[in-house]
Amino acid sequence: MFEFSKRYCRLPIDHAVVQLVPRKNGADEVTMLELERDEPFLRLHETLYSGNAAVIGWSFIDVNSRYVTFEVFRG
Repeated sequence: MFEFSKRYCRLPIDHAVVQLVPRKNGADEVTMLELERDEPFLRLHETLYSGNAAVIGWSFIDVNSRYVTFEVFRG
């Protein structure tokens, strides 16, 4: 998405702030991931920013936590 924005958008994406939201596949939450009913997944709510910290977009991405994990550095 970052490279796409450099090539095709008026303002390129500089960074994103992501909220990790635990979800469970079922009647209330539906994902396109191939999951069994009640199987957990993570939904990433992203706010996309330009280099001068202007909000230029939003997105969400569903992640199967069996295959993708995240690491947070706190310093």
